[in-house]
Amino acid sequence: MTSKKAFLLLLLFLLLLSPVYLSCVHFTGLQLVFAPENPPRSANVKNDLEAYRGEWFNLTVRVYDLSGNPAANVRVRLRDEGHNLTLIDKYSDESGYITFYWLIQKDYQLGMTTVTATPIIYNGSSWVPDPNHVTVPSSVNVKILSRTNLTAISYPETLVQGNQYYITLKLTDNLQNPMQSSVIRLYLDDLYIAAGPTNESGILTLPFIVPSSATPGTHNLIAKYSGNETHTPATLTFQVEVVSVGDPVITSVSLNKSIVKPGSYVRVTAQTSGTVSLVTLNGTSASKVGDNLWEIVFASPQEQGNYTLQLRAVGNGKEYLTNVYIYVDATPPRVTVHINNPTPKPGELVEVIVDATDETEVVMAKVNELNLYKQGNVWRGSFTAPQSEGIYTFNVTVWDEAENIALTILTFKVTSEPSAGAVTGDLEPIIATLLLLHSSDRAGETGDQLFFTGTLASCVALLVIFLKRPRDFKIVDDLASLGAPLGGGS
Repeated sequence: MTSKKAFLLLLLFLLLLSPVYLSCVHFTGLQLVFAPENPPRSANVKNDLEAYRGEWFNLTVRVYDLSGNPAANVRVRLRDEGHNLTLIDKYSDESGYITFYWLIQKDYQLGMTTVTATPIIYNGSSWVPDPNHVTVPSSVNVKILSRTNLTAISYPETLVQGNQYYITLKLTDNLQNPMQSSVIRLYLDDLYIAAGPTNESGILTLPFIVPSSATPGTHNLIAKYSGNETHTPATLTFQVEVVSVGDPVITSVSLNKSIVKPGSYVRVTAQTSGTVSLVTLNGTSASKVGDNLWEIVFASPQEQGNYTLQLRAVGNGKEYLTNVYIYVDATPPRVTVHINNPTPKPGELVEVIVDATDETEVVMAKVNELNLYKQGNVWRGSFTAPQSEGIYTFNVTVWDEAENIALTILTFKVTSEPSAGAVTGDLEPIIATLLLLHSSDRAGETGDQLFFTGTLASCVALLVIFLKRPRDFKIVDDLASLGAPLGGGS
């Protein structure tokens, strides 16, 4: 009977406490904070929250009057006190709630800060704290973090038991800035196999040995960065195939060039492991040129486009397949040439600007034997005009990455005379005289005459400016695609 009374008293106590609390949600992601219905004056949340640069941080608060009742239509200011920054003002709804949405800048300062939510009123000249209301929570500690990006530059897809391999990784922050001196650990499934720090470029090339005990089959190769006080952890997982020591494996493939012009020769070199008796490229046998080293040379297709090359290694009753790719570029660069002065004087400096585009990349441009330099999307260069007058022809030669060549002819005239069409010293007085004649007797001019005179004067002035302006000489051409090797020219 005594135990029953105790149970009833406990139940009554819980029933009396249950209506006292009402949840006030404060969240970032899945983090929640609850506050009492009649909050104390010191309504701070002690636990730290996390927010991320370039992402939204959401904060819900509730406004109360001094009697502990929810207050509607109260203006509340959200501030980052750690950086002395006002974020936003909002008004509470009919239930006293306000949800703030703060988009944190991508380059915001990292680390701990305090975010406050303060009721404010207007005193006639400025907004000041409202002494008659409080918010719950009134402040929170927020840790501003950067998301971390872990990417793979290269990694092996097939691993032989007991062999050594290399994986190259890059670690950056949310602004793609490299993160140096950051330790990355490598695991084969759950087994730790290697670790090392990134360099000043945020890159780590990490050697590792495949455990001899690793069972043949598909495994997870996992790279992990544990994070720090201002940067999040990052994990990168690759599926790899572990094979037995005797199984044929192509461990690496290299091409002397992967972007080629039609019919050019491509050399493919394959490194193998295990027992390999034959290596083929699209069905054609390769030659063994060293220990576990195979090579084949083939002519690229004539048609422009992407092509897949399949390598096959055979041995120990098994085969291994992998693909590499080439791009055939059959189109020479398209070239536009600009010259600043088509009629230079003897010994005068002439500037040439070459605008060249291509399916791949333009790698070199020359005017005769003068190498042009790349500036932005154009190639520039200057040379001195010959000392003798006459008409001169120059070759403008442009190469793309596939060694296709475009040749454009540039012609200009070296002369000591003024350029054709220029306003000479003899002509300028005549124009000035004409203007004077039109303006000499203005007393009897009508409005139309004045208008005509002004228009004529404006036109003559523009004519003088136009005729005296140096004119660009432009050649647009794609005359020839030559088969000369890269670096040639006439």
